[in-house]
Amino acid sequence: MSRATALASTAQQISQSIGTAVGALLLNLALAWRDQHIFGPEEFRYAFWGIAATAAVSAPLFLNLQSDAGKMCLDTARLKMSSLKRAIQQTKVASFFSSALSLMWWPQ
Repeated sequence: MSRATALASTAQQISQSIGTAVGALLLNLALAWRDQHIFGPEEFRYAFWGIAATAAVSAPLFLNLQSDAGKMCLDTARLKMSSLKRAIQQTKVASFFSSALSLMWWPQ
């Protein structure tokens, strides 16, 4: 499981880097297309539209997902949270009894 988490984290970092590179490329293309030498609001507008179009291309992939595609992950997360809450409660109870016993055994 930890290898999958590391792989997902790496993929996320790579996609962010690629997005930044594509944005910079679009910004420079807009600058060259408008035959300018200084970045202005107009160049940023074209770059933002290009990034928005790139993100919109992925929408059909998500629209094809089944309605319960993430249910298993959600159920697993709920189960882990309930186990964590139970462990915290047990720790609190154990801590309370440990404190009570130490007070009984240690003279004041």
